[in-house]
Amino acid sequence: MPKPEKIYPNIVEALRSFAPESNIIQLCAGEGKLFRRTNEYQVVDMGDHLGAFPGFPIQLFRGENDVYESCRPSIYRTGDKDREIVDRVKVIEFERILRTFPQVQYALEDHGKVDFLALAQHYELNTWLLDVTSQPDIAAYFATQRWVNGVATPIEKGIGCIRGFPSPALLDPEHMGAPRFHMIGLQCFRRPGIQAAYGLEMGPGEDLQGAGWTVYFRQDRACSRAIHTNFHLNPAKAAAVQAKGRKQVNPRLLTDTVSWLFPPEEIADAARAVKQSRTVSRAAAEEYGPDCLTALARQGVELSDEPPWALTESRRRQLQEQYRGRPYGDVRLTSRLVYIPQ
Repeated sequence: MPKPEKIYPNIVEALRSFAPESNIIQLCAGEGKLFRRTNEYQVVDMGDHLGAFPGFPIQLFRGENDVYESCRPSIYRTGDKDREIVDRVKVIEFERILRTFPQVQYALEDHGKVDFLALAQHYELNTWLLDVTSQPDIAAYFATQRWVNGVATPIEKGIGCIRGFPSPALLDPEHMGAPRFHMIGLQCFRRPGIQAAYGLEMGPGEDLQGAGWTVYFRQDRACSRAIHTNFHLNPAKAAAVQAKGRKQVNPRLLTDTVSWLFPPEEIADAARAVKQSRTVSRAAAEEYGPDCLTALARQGVELSDEPPWALTESRRRQLQEQYRGRPYGDVRLTSRLVYIPQ
């Protein structure tokens, strides 16, 4: 693709152009403290269900750690139709597993929204949903880190970008409940909520390259490492070091391999098992329909009587007790009174 006309010298100057109050600007300048996104959501009546969101999305952002020729969901990137069908069957498989979790069942009973497609996307299956976030700082993290053998590593050279899109909910409130714009927000598994996630559902021929706006920047070693430290900080390690009165500390001593944007959850293990498995359950294949059988065979994926991952009965009972009456765990929910004239 053609070289971008304007490239900012680093992520800080890029953020300054569209998000001048970004925490990362102060952080990289050595003027700000490390920060975390608060686990707080605003409850919204979505008509047929209740949703909880980290603020109303006026602008949506997507961070990319390189310059790509297209902006499309992962399921379409190979161009292999058989592979796409297999991925769609695996999304069905994952939803069937999700429905066995007590917290999912409790959330549905409480008229909460469980976005199964968004959960499949956020737990790293290939789907037809494009990740976006309402928080530019979170987009900046994804734009400055590269995953090496599953481990986030600060990028020191190259060009990254942040894309911006106006929120469909702002342009037309009717989109809030439409399937093509996913108001994800708080889910009964933590990762999407912590990432202030929203989603754009797309078809095979759709591409958001050139839509909205894109800000390019040169990767900078110091900035990428500062961002990495912030999003990987372990508070317990930091407190222990502080208690010893140490001022000069290698940031690696304060951080974890996994970012707090990716809290440890067993549903991530389930998603990994589904994605890597060379089998799918007959039930998932039947739910997709007989058209998938040829594609599965050509991809070397066999049918099984059982899914590739399942909750044990003892673990299911533990989760029933743990999440009874609180399917979303420890979160803070707020609401607003709205006057609607007759």
